[in-house]
Amino acid sequence: MDASLMSNSSLHSEPRPRVLVIDDTAEVRRSIARTLSRYGMDVDTAASGEEGLARMCEVPPDLVLCDVNMPGLDGFGVLEAIRRDPALGTTPVVLITARDDRASVRRGMVSGADDYLTKPFTAQELEETVRARIEHHGRLNAKYATQLQQTADALWQAQHHDLETGLPNRVAFRSHLEAAEIGPSPLAIMVLDLDRFDRLRSAIHLEQPDIADTVIRDVAMRLRHVTGSDGEVFRLGPSRFGVLYAGARDAIGAEAIADCLLGEVRRPIGNGALELRVTASVGVAMWESGSEVSPFTVAGHAESAAVHARESGGNHQCIYDAKAHDGEYNRLVLESSMHRALERQQFELHYQPQVGATDGSLRGVESLIRWRHPELGMISPFHFIPIAEETGLIVEIGRWVLETSCRQAAAWTPELPELKVSVNLSAAQLVESHLVDTVQAVLLRTGLAPARLKLELTETMMVQAGETAARNLYALRELGVGLSIDDFGTGYSSLKNLRAFPVGEVKIDRSFVRHVPEDRDNCSIVSSVIEMAHKLGLRVIAEGVEDEHQLAFLRQKGCDDIQGYYFAKPMPADELIPWVRGRVAA
Repeated sequence: MDASLMSNSSLHSEPRPRVLVIDDTAEVRRSIARTLSRYGMDVDTAASGEEGLARMCEVPPDLVLCDVNMPGLDGFGVLEAIRRDPALGTTPVVLITARDDRASVRRGMVSGADDYLTKPFTAQELEETVRARIEHHGRLNAKYATQLQQTADALWQAQHHDLETGLPNRVAFRSHLEAAEIGPSPLAIMVLDLDRFDRLRSAIHLEQPDIADTVIRDVAMRLRHVTGSDGEVFRLGPSRFGVLYAGARDAIGAEAIADCLLGEVRRPIGNGALELRVTASVGVAMWESGSEVSPFTVAGHAESAAVHARESGGNHQCIYDAKAHDGEYNRLVLESSMHRALERQQFELHYQPQVGATDGSLRGVESLIRWRHPELGMISPFHFIPIAEETGLIVEIGRWVLETSCRQAAAWTPELPELKVSVNLSAAQLVESHLVDTVQAVLLRTGLAPARLKLELTETMMVQAGETAARNLYALRELGVGLSIDDFGTGYSSLKNLRAFPVGEVKIDRSFVRHVPEDRDNCSIVSSVIEMAHKLGLRVIAEGVEDEHQLAFLRQKGCDDIQGYYFAKPMPADELIPWVRGRVAA
């Protein structure tokens, strides 16, 4: 096949190159135009340098063929004008000169010409020169476009990401907030501050200058692990992180995630011989589409809540409520309202089932308090329990929870004669000298057998228990009441130490359960707790179980009981019997 036909065919398969011919001789213009048209190119012509520049501004060509010797603006003037124009400066220019005009060739190449043709030239020389220059220019453009995109990507990465952790930074955080209104709803916006991190940094900087950076990177990795595909983690400052989490359906779900974040941060961070433990304060605020406030305002609420959590001692979370968290005034309102909440019957209990890991049979329920405020709506215990503890009202509230739970469990006796009810005991109740008498009196009034009552104490409470608390624990065991260690794994103790107390059960904290079986470290911790607890004669219950993979792992490891959303959420008392009947029918 003829080479020219092959070239013509290949050109037709791609966009037709556009060539501008500038020459003051009409016959030369027509001859070049006919030749290039045969090779599949679109050709425009101009009779002078001035006309050629005007044509270029209207429709930029892919290549310019320009005669050097023209009256008025000659070829060199055209070339210099093209190279000065930012929009046209890279356009390939081929100069046409007389055969012996070497000086013009030299001047043209120095001025930026891409190639030259000397008169007379053949059709093949013309086609090959034009095609080579256009293809070369195309390759350069592709190369420069790639380099430009790479530079732009690198610049965007630097502007929107933290170099130390690889997390999106505050600029990206603001961009995500701007896009939140067209994103998923509700959206939990969280701000997490590491407690007393500056103190840690200054204390160990001279000995190990890189340790603070190691801690930050480790914390960043853990936060990303918790949020998974449902959330995005940002670094907002030296020791501050932001989280946008779309996997929480409501404030209670957001609190659960924040609790998991805190649990992950609390896990030891190893660095050679030095093992560090850090804590954090988390502020949480919920944004929903259609809300009157912007996501930026809600992010400010989360920051305020984080400050409140830190000022309250740190190592816990605080969820922002527009009504309940408007400064100290609303805190005083809560405190004032709480004094009369009991007599006005504003507190209520929900019960979350605890089932056998192997057969799913109902073993017991945990009693969980809620406050239904007439103006503020449902208030989470995360809000009012700290206030109750500070004011001493926790003792009175704790007695009400104990008696109401026992009375309800006794009412379930005809259908659930073996059902146990678990009640959380506060630190203030544990050290009361008449605690045992109070429990015994409640059991007598309600008619509930002591063996059907289980009191849950946190790991920290057990470790810090004084003589009065220790006597109470042993007296409660003698009474026949069960004792359980709640949230095990977050108090930095060991089962061996806790075995000195008369407990019969260990409750593995949800922050460890959440990441089994995919997290190797958490799997190891959970397996070790179950194994050691069984060797010490203790039952094990895992809380926060949400899917069948977690359940399968816990069954395999011999966990005794399960509590979590996989089986049931906390429910009002009147829903438990229908729930049990539904499971039997199924």
